[in-house]
Amino acid sequence: AAQIASQSANHSADRKKRQLLIMLGKESGESAGISLGEIPRAAAEELNAIHPEEDRSLAVIADPGVKSARRSQAQGDTQRKLRSQQIEEAKGAANLTLDEQYREIAALSLKRDAAAAACEAAEKDYGALKTRYQAGLINKSEYLQGAAQYWQTKASGIAAEGELRVAVDAYGWLLKGVG
Repeated sequence: AAQIASQSANHSADRKKRQLLIMLGKESGESAGISLGEIPRAAAEELNAIHPEEDRSLAVIADPGVKSARRSQAQGDTQRKLRSQQIEEAKGAANLTLDEQYREIAALSLKRDAAAAACEAAEKDYGALKTRYQAGLINKSEYLQGAAQYWQTKASGIAAEGELRVAVDAYGWLLKGVG
């Protein structure tokens, strides 16, 4: 069962690689020069550089809703008050979006740390499992179940890292007015 799952994953990866080559306008024979890499980790320095209180003004200035409200024209007192209200609402929305993104980063950082701890424990268990299997203390079925559990835990860790990377990048884009 584990072999079939491995073959299926390899076929899926090959299919995705061919689709990527097509999107890049490359021939399928040119795939030797293209490799799929890992998602870059969100470094501690990068996470420590996130300061929502300090970044709030940047996010408000760059927010397209705020820019649009500021560019609008107002003729009379009523329209000026409405424009002022729209600007304040846009600023509030930009602040709320930034706060939500920061909270998401904090939650995903905790999730990533928990997944990393689970991966470390799974690596130790997997090492012990390999040793027991090589010594003949467990059968192949038990070994494959343990190996599958290890790879599943490892995949969860990679997914958690990817989610955090996306959230950190989204935070950076909010500061640039893309969001």
